Amino acid sequence: MTGVELTDMRVTEPDAKGRRGVEPVPDSARVLKCDTLIAAIGQQVRKGALTEADGIAFDRWNCIAADPATLSTSRTGVFAGGDCATGPSTLIHAMAAGLKAARSIDDWLRHGHIRFAPRSRMRQLLNHHEMLASDSVEFPVRPQYRVHHPELDPEVRKQMFEEVEQTICAEDAYREARRCLRCYRVYSVVTAQPIPEGAA
Repeated sequence: MTGVELTDMRVTEPDAKGRRGVEPVPDSARVLKCDTLIAAIGQQVRKGALTEADGIAFDRWNCIAADPATLSTSRTGVFAGGDCATGPSTLIHAMAAGLKAARSIDDWLRHGHIRFAPRSRMRQLLNHHEMLASDSVEFPVRPQYRVHHPELDPEVRKQMFEEVEQTICAEDAYREARRCLRCYRVYSVVTAQPIPEGAA
């Protein structure tokens, strides 16, 4: 390995169906020198690496069936995430699955079971039920940017050691106080089973 040849790409104009593609930028090819290459792109899972004979169940897309909350599989103590469980996806989804799997594996090794995660469960419930009450009232929130503190001119800063950020005026303070942060929402959740003691 002596290097990797790279070519810049650009987005094309929309086609007849409105979809955009990519094309190489002419004369943009160059070689990035390196002696080690780590392939960190989406790959297909090697067929036959795991089978149902190993105690692993698969879904209808032939991906490993894993619990979305804990990433546990049909085989006790085995967890799966990333492309092998969800199919090709983004790097950030794979990283999130790795973090979730690490937590589940740590719980399994330390406690022999996966602990109840109240924050994760609440997040799932809120995502699944956007409105928990049909009679709730929603007011549109006007997006407003936060008030920034005025700063001293750089030329003035060179000649003194005073605080660079200044205080905001009373009018800006009232405007910032009126800016809605949606901090008034309170949710109550009714569960089919009681939340384990000490989980909160």
